[in-house]
Amino acid sequence: MKTLVILSHPNLAASRINKALSQVAKAAADVEVRHLEGLYGLDIARIDASSEQDALASAERIVFLYPMYWLNVPPMLKAYIDIVFSHELVGSGALKGKVLQLALSVSTPLSEYSKQGAIGFSLDEILTPLKIAANCCGMDFAVPFISSGFEPGEFGDDAVDAAAARFGKLLRGELSPNEYQI
Repeated sequence: MKTLVILSHPNLAASRINKALSQVAKAAADVEVRHLEGLYGLDIARIDASSEQDALASAERIVFLYPMYWLNVPPMLKAYIDIVFSHELVGSGALKGKVLQLALSVSTPLSEYSKQGAIGFSLDEILTPLKIAANCCGMDFAVPFISSGFEPGEFGDDAVDAAAARFGKLLRGELSPNEYQI
């Protein structure tokens, strides 16, 4: 399956988990990685909607790879969605039938994403706007890939390696349902 990974991280150089996952994606067969901040810096006016739409058109699966950023996507990914997923693109049906896969990292343990946890909402509830966007585009929303418990400075290389191995399995279509962590 031809996969397009849209990577957004405001400081990828300082990231351990998202950097590791992006390296796995870059090494995978039939995967193209587009790092938004690497392409456009932090200037949303530089986003080339036409080039990004061409990249989307050639993919069967679109993966948004990002760290949870105040219970949302990072600013460049939000701008990308607003600019690239235009009314014309969505109305043309160009995204219909494509798979939208989220691959996100969270610093908080998954147990905090519940009615009883510190966050008070599940990740499933928090991701509802992206599910709705996929639905409006006619896309299939895949089970999100979650890497949790990555509080800066509080996790080891083993945790990064395990998440990277799981992500490789996801990209190859080999990830079992219990490995998604949602």
